[in-house]
Amino acid sequence: MHIGAEEALPVRLTAAYTLLSCRKAAGLETLLQFLDAREEEEARKAAVYMFATELPFQITEAQREQLSLCLLQLLRDTNPDIAMHAAHALSKIAWPTLMMPLSQMLGEKEVPVQVAVLICMEEIARRDSMRDELQQSGLPTRILPLLRSETVEVRRQASYTLAACGGEYALAALGTILLRQDHPGRLEAIESLRLVRGALRPPTRIKILRWLLQLLNSTEEITQVTALDSLAYLLWQASTRGRKRSWYELGDELLSDGTITELLYHASAWVRQRAVELFRLLGQRVAEHPEVYQRLQQLLQYDEDSGVRASVAYTFGQLGTRQAVAALLRALIDVDRHVALTALNALEATSTPDDTIIVFALKELTRYGLKGDQDGEQLIQKAEEILKKWRRSLARAGKRKQEG
Repeated sequence: MHIGAEEALPVRLTAAYTLLSCRKAAGLETLLQFLDAREEEEARKAAVYMFATELPFQITEAQREQLSLCLLQLLRDTNPDIAMHAAHALSKIAWPTLMMPLSQMLGEKEVPVQVAVLICMEEIARRDSMRDELQQSGLPTRILPLLRSETVEVRRQASYTLAACGGEYALAALGTILLRQDHPGRLEAIESLRLVRGALRPPTRIKILRWLLQLLNSTEEITQVTALDSLAYLLWQASTRGRKRSWYELGDELLSDGTITELLYHASAWVRQRAVELFRLLGQRVAEHPEVYQRLQQLLQYDEDSGVRASVAYTFGQLGTRQAVAALLRALIDVDRHVALTALNALEATSTPDDTIIVFALKELTRYGLKGDQDGEQLIQKAEEILKKWRRSLARAGKRKQEG
């Protein structure tokens, strides 16, 4: 009753999606009508977005083919939102025979079309059965030339898609590009190493780690930073996925190599800061290496770049080790108030109400801090909040002791 043309657009869309959820063909047919190029753009965008989200039931082969043909055409849509939604939707229902038309579309000159097709392929590669089809159909060989594209967006997405495909060919191709400083897609290849399928598994991880450590010796700042970012992502991925053994082995190799430690002395503040962030991801293992901890304290006190100093202060707060208390106390008088505030937050994370020296320092800060200055006032306010919280904590502890 509510999918007819006489109804308002939101009502028709909602009714169509409800019918689709109830496994009624009328819902799918109505949404497919909205994909027609003659429909209003907002209606088309809404309909393709519904298909981009998880379909509420398994569609038939005939419906899959009909929908796929519509979505293939939408990859060429001039509206980037519609093209991206179509790519996401198509990746969920793609089947092997679809590889040929997708491969042919890679050869089109329009950059938005190439990017949309590559995104679709990247998501298809996340499905085990379809990833095998991607590799067997030779699509990685069609993707590789796009890493020489004049457009950064195409090069980056091509490298991501190649990494998602995985396999020996993709890994070898990316490794070869890394060795060629004149290759236009070198930085994108370095970035994509973190996304290679199976990057945390020993054989692949060892290769990737060796390449990235080698790149850290580059004379190009951007190359070193990109390699550090990829290493940091691998550590973060191992930690968040619960891959404890991979995380530990990665950290062991990084700490024993010594290259990251040397980068803490690098002339570039950008490189030093990225190296500090990498050590943060190694957690308490940093404390096992006194030379690293000592250098971090030196950076907090003497580094000329406020971003590096703030990063070290934040790192000490995340690590929560008592060794950094003295350095953090000194950082409370840093000329950059953002650094001082970060150090104050780190002290809160590493201290308790029983630390009389820290309590005294915070009281002094509230009394003699730089009042009248907005950043200084924020620092004083934060110190007062910490002291109040600690006083309440001590009061509750005393009350429990009396009641006991």
